[in-house]
Amino acid sequence: MSEIEVNFREVIYEDIWLLYNWSNDPLSRQMSFSSEPILKEEHEKWFAHVMENPNIVLLIAEVNNEPIGFVRFNISNDEAVISIAINRSQRGKGLAVLMINESIKYIKKIKYIEHIYAYIKEENAPSIRTFLKANFLLVEKEKKEDYFYLKFRYS
Repeated sequence: MSEIEVNFREVIYEDIWLLYNWSNDPLSRQMSFSSEPILKEEHEKWFAHVMENPNIVLLIAEVNNEPIGFVRFNISNDEAVISIAINRSQRGKGLAVLMINESIKYIKKIKYIEHIYAYIKEENAPSIRTFLKANFLLVEKEKKEDYFYLKFRYS
């Protein structure tokens, strides 16, 4: 059996609606810190901000030249916060761990990053398992509004 290879490319403007659809997936919305559906106008403003902001690196993950999800790094000094989304049809295949690990290698080649964190809602068991498998350690549990979130650090 051949090993799956995940490649990355930086997002381009033509990816705007691909990201919109992935981000508005019902499960993605449920597990997001803001669970309301994203309006197209909001997404357009957010996307323009991301495209102009040098402290946000947004990568499209591809397998066999087909987009399977995205990884975003919000960077502040030598720290980054990672977030991911994976196409519904690609979930459950173990690709998320590969996306995380390979995207960290990618980001460390282009930016100086000392610490990488992930923030996950406490009830998001699949993401918690994924980030633990990707060598993240739980460092903190905090309450925000009406839910708890967990803070993980890449080790």
